[in-house]
Amino acid sequence: GSIFNAIAQNTSQIMSKESYEQHYESFNADFQLTMQRCAILKNKFIKSITKQQCESHALINREIQKAELEASYKPTIENRYRANMVKAEMNFKMANEKCEMLLFSRESICMNAAKNQHGQDVAKARAQRNIEMNQAILKNKDLKLDKFNGSSNPFVSTDFKKPSKYMS
Repeated sequence: GSIFNAIAQNTSQIMSKESYEQHYESFNADFQLTMQRCAILKNKFIKSITKQQCESHALINREIQKAELEASYKPTIENRYRANMVKAEMNFKMANEKCEMLLFSRESICMNAAKNQHGQDVAKARAQRNIEMNQAILKNKDLKLDKFNGSSNPFVSTDFKKPSKYMS
């Protein structure tokens, strides 16, 4: 769990621009330090990791942190969904890299497990977004969804005596 997870959990607390910039600079500095440590490896195996794998893991972690930070700074349903999808994709990428190091049947088993976990992570992200959207609709709040531009859904009728003009 990162600091961004804790911030994202409390969406009522909006992150200031200054705090956002500080967090961004901090994890960028950590990324640069990690990349310097990776450069020392020079494609030699140290603790079963090569320079390329080290750099790949650093890039993956940076992408996850950026998505979590954005979701914390602008806590909309879509930003939280994007962060969850980035995590799912990056975790899948990291799992693929680990599987590629295995031999034959173990690699196949590992890849199947990675695909299954990825499918579960994507389904969980979509379900969480749908739950949040439904809760927002029920609470009659501004959805702040990029694709709806903050407007209400025209397919939902609030007048139950008269069906929506979009429904047949």
